[in-house]
Amino acid sequence: MNNEAEAKTYLDSNYANAGEFKFRYKTQSRLGEHYNFDVWVKGEYQAQRTVVVTTDKEHHVVRVFKSLEDTIIRNGKPTVAAEMETPRQLEAQEPPALSTGHMVDVDVSLFNPDLRTMQQQPAPESAWSSLSDYPRPIEYVTKSVQVLQSGGKFYLSNSRVKQVDATVLLAVTAPGAEPERDTTNFLPAEGLQSFDSIEQMQQTKFGDNAFPQLMAFYHLDNSIQYLRSINYELFNAPLRFDGRGLAKDNSTYYYGPRALMLGVGGVSPDAVDADVVLHEFGHGVHYQIVPDWAYGHTGAIAEGFADYWAGSASYRTQYQDATRRGQEFEIDTVFNWDGMFGVRRGTRSLWNQRARYFEGAEYPAHISVGGENGDELWSTPLFQALKTSVMRYGDGTDKVFREFDSIVLEGMYGIGRGVKMHDLAESTVFAAKTLFPDKEYAQFLTDSFNKHNLLKAPFRARYDARYIQVGKDVGVSIAQNGRIATIKGQWQLDGKSVFDIDQTLSDSTSMQVALPQGVTCGTQFDSSIALDYRFGEDLKTHQWTESIKLVNGVPKLDIKPQALNSALPEQGDRLFSQTLS
Repeated sequence: MNNEAEAKTYLDSNYANAGEFKFRYKTQSRLGEHYNFDVWVKGEYQAQRTVVVTTDKEHHVVRVFKSLEDTIIRNGKPTVAAEMETPRQLEAQEPPALSTGHMVDVDVSLFNPDLRTMQQQPAPESAWSSLSDYPRPIEYVTKSVQVLQSGGKFYLSNSRVKQVDATVLLAVTAPGAEPERDTTNFLPAEGLQSFDSIEQMQQTKFGDNAFPQLMAFYHLDNSIQYLRSINYELFNAPLRFDGRGLAKDNSTYYYGPRALMLGVGGVSPDAVDADVVLHEFGHGVHYQIVPDWAYGHTGAIAEGFADYWAGSASYRTQYQDATRRGQEFEIDTVFNWDGMFGVRRGTRSLWNQRARYFEGAEYPAHISVGGENGDELWSTPLFQALKTSVMRYGDGTDKVFREFDSIVLEGMYGIGRGVKMHDLAESTVFAAKTLFPDKEYAQFLTDSFNKHNLLKAPFRARYDARYIQVGKDVGVSIAQNGRIATIKGQWQLDGKSVFDIDQTLSDSTSMQVALPQGVTCGTQFDSSIALDYRFGEDLKTHQWTESIKLVNGVPKLDIKPQALNSALPEQGDRLFSQTLS
């Protein structure tokens, strides 16, 4: 398959019942190419639906992502992501063109990643209400930035990133209509940040209006260069930002204009904490990889990935410092500086091991699901698998970070709107296996995802009974878990093959066999099913195994079973128990 026309022919041949397919866009990654199609049903565009065909370097189809059901319904109707369908634009004062001057390297004083982390200052018992509450003197690190010298001034602008003075969002609400001007939350125009001399730039300190602009400029530029160094060229034009863009205590990445605005309405300007800068940049990253990012679980996934991107960068910075390695500061927390100021703490965790996945739930941004933050449900398994990888493969350089970050990025290719967490978990494990087949990254991710129920098994095996009565057969049923598949494999009991499986599983299949000879009464024995399976003739073959312990015999009860007819109290102050022997 070499182009979108051939990809459409493939879809028409295999998924014609889903509707009509119209090409939307193509992306290319380290593992192959990804063709994204809109879905039309009876002549109507289905905003929430898509199909993505992924081919490998040899142009063979390796994966097909399907989102063929509406996932976000309000008042009985599927919602429409207005920003994706009709992107807004930004009105801002821009720096001079690069062609009007030349690049200059300047050493400046900054925080990396933030002052608390640099000084390893313990968290306060309650949030600091003003900057003067911070108990330590201000310290800096020196970093080099590449800036534009033009017309006798110096501007925070280069070929990768540029500072602008943003004032208005423009939205076209109807074809041919005048754009609506939205100034909500924007800081009044301050003019471009410029410097009359290198010395003036180098004298910029915390508390100056120029300091948040310098912080954002350095950390954004550094992250873009890092992406390029691991072969992800995501931004084809300089990323626009305003380190003093919003009057509120919040920051935003705007999808339409591809611009990053940082707030100054809190106790501390957001850009003073690199975690905030890189979190917002993370949103830019996932929009560049998946331009139709919307619906499904994308709200929580986006926040979780952005937290991961910020946390990974902070961890990498500290790990590469030999004096900090092994004693990294609060790496399981993001917004270590900014989250400590205000009326309450505003940090987020990269170690929420209580979070569990519920496929049927909605996962918008910042919402608790099952009692735990949905954002942390996605960031936690990624970051904890990163930590395991660093323990296994860390050599004092950033190599393991570069490899693991590549996996996380590659995992997002080949998905589209409506993606759910289990889809992306599977895609991420696939990326790990394919990019680094000789390393254990895929297993680390599998273990981490499984702690949160994020990997959806292709099949479900259900046994008629775990305790096998004398003279009774062992029975099991295998059901597909959402997708029809051809399966071939074996069922083994106590290490002996008892049933050969070879069929197309459209719903479920059942098997019953006699208990193998030689299994002692009252003892456990293994039951294992191993299958090769495919979801389509042109798709790759995968493997699935499941093993459990069964028991030969039925336990005798010390206490005779009793029929209970009692309402369970809400507070759980009554305990029901029975002893088995």
